[in-house]
Amino acid sequence: MNSEYLRKIFKYDNETGELIWRKRDDMPPQWNGRMAGKVAGSMWFKKSGARVEKRIHINNKQYQAARVVWAYHNGDLPPSDKYVGFKDNDPMNTKIENLILSNNSKAQMKRNTNYGRRDKNGYKGVYRKGNGFRAMITKDKKTKYLGYFSDPRDAAKAYNDAAKEMFGDMATLNEIDWSNESARDIF
Repeated sequence: MNSEYLRKIFKYDNETGELIWRKRDDMPPQWNGRMAGKVAGSMWFKKSGARVEKRIHINNKQYQAARVVWAYHNGDLPPSDKYVGFKDNDPMNTKIENLILSNNSKAQMKRNTNYGRRDKNGYKGVYRKGNGFRAMITKDKKTKYLGYFSDPRDAAKAYNDAAKEMFGDMATLNEIDWSNESARDIF
């Protein structure tokens, strides 16, 4: 499936990043009446109810919406060993400027290990330990301890530094608010 075909069946909305079905001569009038002019695709959810991604059915085959948007703008669908990811980590944001192409292993690493859970302090890779905060990061099922800190922001910074080094442009970083003099008492 190439961009020429995709441009024939879809219109891309620059504001929303959505693909809109065009009227199609190869489809019955009922399909055109029901689908033409509507946003293509549907949301997919985990059993927990969390949104996972948008998917689109084209000619009885299902595709990740981000891959279709990528192909619409860049030619053919990316090969199966490539992953179309999201710069802002929001799989619902399929604007072309938010999409990034990477190899599957790098994206899989980010998806499975770099997100990490957030402790009550709100930072990824930072966990309360006694009177302080421990920073750690996991890659390839191996956990690396980054240190013990009295301020959770310092631990979050250590996590961010390690994530940049390990994951490069695919790193998911903490947003750190340095405006308070000491965040230790908040947590």
